[in-house]
Amino acid sequence: MIDVLFGTRKIPSTRCGAKIKVGRFLATTWSLDSQKKTLTLTYMSCQSIHLLRHRIVQIQRAAVSKLSLLVCFGLTALHLHGQPSPTADQKFWTPDGPINSILVTNNTVYLGGDFSYLGPRTGPAVVFDQTTGQFLFSPQRISGIVKAIVPDDAGGWFIGGTFTRIGDVAITNIARLNSDLSLDTSWNARMVGTTVNALLLDSGRLYIGGQFTRINGQTIGNLAGVNASNASVAWNPQLSGTVNAMRISAGLLYAGGSFFSVGSSNVQNLVAISTATALATGWNPAPDAAVLALEVLGNTVYAGGQFSTIGTRPRNRLASVDATTGIAFQTWNPNPNGVVRAISVVGSTVYVGGDFTTVSAQNRRGFAALNSGNGAAQALNLQLESVTTANLVRSILIQGNSLYVSGLFTNALGAPHLMVVGIDIPSVTALPVPLASDFNGPFGAAFGANALAIANGKVFVGGDFFSFGGVARQRAAALSLTTGAALPWAPKFSAPVLSMAYGTNRIYVGGSFTNVNTTNFAQGLVAVDPLIGDLTPFNFLGTNLSQNVSIRSLIVSSNTLYVGGDFTIVGSQPRRFVAAVDPATAAPNAGFNARLGGGFSGINAMVLAGTNLYIAGDFTTVNSLAIPRLAAVSRTDGTNVNWIPNPNQSPNALAATADTLYVGGLFSQISGVALKNFAAFSLPDNSLLGVDAALPPFANGVTAIAASPVTLYVGGSFDSIGGEFRFNLACLASFNASAYDWDPAPDQPPTVITLTDDRAFIGGPFRFLGRSPTNTINAFLAVFSRAPQFIQSSLSPNNIHLVTTTGDRTDAVLQAATDLAGPWISIATNDIPGFRWTVDYPTISPPQRFFRTVAR
Repeated sequence: MIDVLFGTRKIPSTRCGAKIKVGRFLATTWSLDSQKKTLTLTYMSCQSIHLLRHRIVQIQRAAVSKLSLLVCFGLTALHLHGQPSPTADQKFWTPDGPINSILVTNNTVYLGGDFSYLGPRTGPAVVFDQTTGQFLFSPQRISGIVKAIVPDDAGGWFIGGTFTRIGDVAITNIARLNSDLSLDTSWNARMVGTTVNALLLDSGRLYIGGQFTRINGQTIGNLAGVNASNASVAWNPQLSGTVNAMRISAGLLYAGGSFFSVGSSNVQNLVAISTATALATGWNPAPDAAVLALEVLGNTVYAGGQFSTIGTRPRNRLASVDATTGIAFQTWNPNPNGVVRAISVVGSTVYVGGDFTTVSAQNRRGFAALNSGNGAAQALNLQLESVTTANLVRSILIQGNSLYVSGLFTNALGAPHLMVVGIDIPSVTALPVPLASDFNGPFGAAFGANALAIANGKVFVGGDFFSFGGVARQRAAALSLTTGAALPWAPKFSAPVLSMAYGTNRIYVGGSFTNVNTTNFAQGLVAVDPLIGDLTPFNFLGTNLSQNVSIRSLIVSSNTLYVGGDFTIVGSQPRRFVAAVDPATAAPNAGFNARLGGGFSGINAMVLAGTNLYIAGDFTTVNSLAIPRLAAVSRTDGTNVNWIPNPNQSPNALAATADTLYVGGLFSQISGVALKNFAAFSLPDNSLLGVDAALPPFANGVTAIAASPVTLYVGGSFDSIGGEFRFNLACLASFNASAYDWDPAPDQPPTVITLTDDRAFIGGPFRFLGRSPTNTINAFLAVFSRAPQFIQSSLSPNNIHLVTTTGDRTDAVLQAATDLAGPWISIATNDIPGFRWTVDYPTISPPQRFFRTVAR
C-alpha cells in the first residue's frame, strides 16, 4: 500500500491496480517501480489508451513502511489544474505609464508607478457632452483606427478608418453606429480595401473616400457614393489612387488625395466630379503632390497638403484655387513651412492645421487663423505644444463660436490638453473637454485624435488613442474593485512609486520620491489616508548619505512594518537595506538588525513565511556571515537562519505559500544547482525542490511571481517556460512548474503580479497583450478572472449540456437555482481538476433554472 502525492493532492492509501485520478482522466491501472523511480499509468482519453511513465523525484520510506511519492510530471504530463480567464477584464481603468506596485484591500485596488493619468479603456472613439465636457460613452472596442466621422442625421454616426472588428463583430473600415454608439449590425458595406480616410453625407448618400477596391461585391476605385440606408452602391467614379478629403458644392464633389485619373479623365490629386453622373469635370488644378485637406466657399477651393505647386503657381502646402478656372489666386499665399492636414472656413477666416511652425511669416505651431482675402495671420494662437511636429493638428471643427482642434499635442493655451482642445473663439478661453491619454506607443504619426464631428450637442472624437474621460493622477491611484473606475484617492508623488502595503487606516507608499502632494518632504516612504490620499502622521527618517532613498519592498505584520530598499541609516540608527519600524511612528525597532554588508543597490524583494523574513537583493553578508543576495533572517530580531542558497545573481522576485518559497531573478545557479532564473524551496527545511521552470538559455530574467497553493503566476523576459511557448507571462503548476494553456503574451515583462481570491492583477510597462498580428492594446494593467467560468451551454429535449472550467483552482462545484436570489443547490462536483468540465443536467420543472460554478 502506498500514498501518492500529485503536487499537493494526496491519493489515499490504496493497492496497485486500483483506479486513480490523473488530470482530467481516470487511470484504470497503474504500477510502481521504486528501483527505477517510475510510476506507470494507463488511462483513457478521447477513446484511446495511453501509457505514461512519470519520473519520481523523491522517495521517502515512512515510519509505518509506506512509500510517500512526490511525482514530478514531465513535459508530456497532463495539466492537473485549471487556468485563469484567457481575456483581460476591460472594466478596470488603467494609467498612462508603468505600474510598479498593486495593492488590493477593502474593495479597492491601489496602483503605484510612474504615470500622470488614469482612465477608462474607451478605445479610439468617444462621445462627450458639448456643454459640460463630460464623457458620455464609447462604442464597443474598435480593433484599429478611426479616421473619419459624420453624423447620419438620424441620431447615429458613420465612422471610417482602418479597422476589422467592432466588439465581437467582424466589419471592415466603415460602419454605422446607433445613437448610443452600439453597432448597427444591419448596415454593412462589406468593404474590401485598406482604409477609409474621408466621409461625407449629402442628400441621403454617403460618400466614402480612401483606398479600397470593392463595396458590397461591386468593383470600386477608392471613391464611392452609397445609399446611406443600406450601403448599396449608387455612385462610382472609378478613381485610381487614394482619396484623403472631400467637399460638396453646387452639385460637384471635390476630392483631394494622391491619384492620377478619375474614370477616363486624367486628373491629378484634386478633382471636381458631378454628383449626378459620377464624371469628372474639366477642372484640373493638378497639384504636384498629395492633397490632405479641402474646403469650398463660394467660388474658392482651399486645398492643403504636401504639394509645392498647384493651379499653375508655386504654392507650398496651402493654396486657394478658383473653382471655375482651376488657377491659384495670386494674392493668397500663406506659405506654411510644414504639411497642412486640416482646413475649415467661416466667414472671412480660414482656419488651418498641420505640422507647420510658421505661416504667413508668423510663428504659429500647428494651427493658424488666416484672413481669407490676403492670407495674413490673425491674432488667434492656440500655443500648441507637443513632443513632435508630425501630425500636430489633424482635424478642425467649428460650430457657432466653438472651435475644436484635434491631433497629437499635449498642451494648448498654456495648459494640459492632450489630443483635443475646445476654444470659445470670441474670448479665446478653453471649453470643457474630457481628459484623455494616448497609450498606444511613443508619440508618432500613427497616434492621436484624427477626426471630429458634432450632432445634437454631442462631440464625437475618433483616432488612434486608448482612453478618454479619465482623471489626473500623479504616480498613485485607486480603483473600485466593483466598478473598476477611479476613486478619489489621489496623492501626488514627485518620483515613481515602487511599493505599497496596507496598515491600520493607512496605506504605506514607498518609492524614490522626496515630495508628496507638492509640498511635503519625504524620504521615500510615507503613510497615506486610504480614502482621500492625505498624509497621516508618520516620519520615516531613512538615508544613505549619498542619494535619494528608494524603498522597493514593504510588508506589514501585526505591529511591525518591514522596509526594504537602499538606505543605510533609519532614524539615526544603522540599518543597512532592511529595517523593522513602528507602523505608527516609523521609529526603527531597536531589537531588529540583520546587519547586511556589501553590495550597493539594496533590497529588491521581501516575503514573510512562518518565523522567517526572506530578503533578496544586492548584499554579500548577513550578520557578518557570507550569505550573498538571498537570505532568511528571524522576523523578530534579524538574526540569520542557517541557509545559504548563494544565487550567482541578485533575485528580483519572491513569493511564498504555506510550504514553498519561490525565487525569481537573473541567476543561472542557486544552491549549487544550475537553474535558470527560477527556483523553489521547501519552507520547513529551506531545501531546494526539484522544480525547474525550464526557462531557455537566452531568457533575461524573472521579474514577478505570485503564488497560490495550486498555481504560480510568473512574469519575466522569456519566450518559453514550463516546456511551452509562453511570452513574458505564464501560469504554471505549483508543484512542477509545467505551463498551462494560458498565454496572454504581454509585449514587455510584468513588474508586479497580485492575486485575490478571484482575480489576478498584472502590472508593468507593457502596452499590448497577445502575439502579433492579433495582439490588442491593454496598457500597463491587465486583470484576469481566476474564478470558474462557463464556456458554453446547449439545450436538448432531455438535457441541458453545460461546459465549464475550474478557473485556476483544483476543483469546482456546479450549482443550480430557480431564482438568482437562491437558494443555490450543489448538483455536481468536479474533483478532477482540468481545463473543461462537462455536465448534462436533466430538463425538469420548473423550466426556468439558473446555473453557476463556484470554486471549492
